[in-house]
Amino acid sequence: LAILNGIEPNIGQYILLVFIATIGSAGTAPVPSASLVLIITAYNTVFNTTGTPEGFSYILAIDWFMDRLRTTLNVTGDAVVSGMV
Repeated sequence: LAILNGIEPNIGQYILLVFIATIGSAGTAPVPSASLVLIITAYNTVFNTTGTPEGFSYILAIDWFMDRLRTTLNVTGDAVVSGMV
């Protein structure tokens, strides 16, 4: 997304992006498409921009499918842990 907008990320920005994504994923609300807010927030924080980046529509187009996969993983994990308990 950064390269699509003409930004060449450096190693520090990659590390910061991984850190923000890791911390943010633990605190993301369990609502549909909550990851879209996390993606925009992380992008704007790391690359010091505002608003919705150009090309975000590509992410928006496939997020519904990715959201189904995340939900499946979450439900499966919860079921396995409850079975172990």
